[in-house]
Amino acid sequence: MDVTGINLDIAMRRLLFLFKLPGEAQKIDRIMKVFSEFYYKINCTGLMKEVSSALKSFKEVYILVFALIMLNTDLHTPELPSKMTCEEFQENIRESTKEKIYIDNDYLADMYYRIKNEEI
Repeated sequence: MDVTGINLDIAMRRLLFLFKLPGEAQKIDRIMKVFSEFYYKINCTGLMKEVSSALKSFKEVYILVFALIMLNTDLHTPELPSKMTCEEFQENIRESTKEKIYIDNDYLADMYYRIKNEEI
C-alpha cells in the first residue's frame, strides 16, 4: 500500500477501504500499531520528513490514528446527541498522554474537517 507523501487520515482511508476493522480491541490495536509504524517510517523519517513534519514521533502517529477512529465514530454516529467540535478534537489529542504532545492545530483542523465532511 503506497502512503508516501499523503496525510495520515487519507492513508487510513486507503487502509480501511481494503477491509473493515474487526470488533475486538486487541486486533484493532495491533493493526493500527503496525499501520502507524509503517506510516511513520515512510512519511516522518528520511526523505519524506518534510511532508509530515507535523508528526515528530511514532507515538504521535499512533495516538492520532486512534483519535481519528474515535472522531469518525463521534461525528458519524446518528445516535450521539452532540458532536465533537474541532477545538475539542485538538484538546483531546493534547490531553491523551501524560507528556503533552503538540501537533499543529492547522494540521489537526484539516483532518477534522475532511473526516467531518466524509466518513471514513
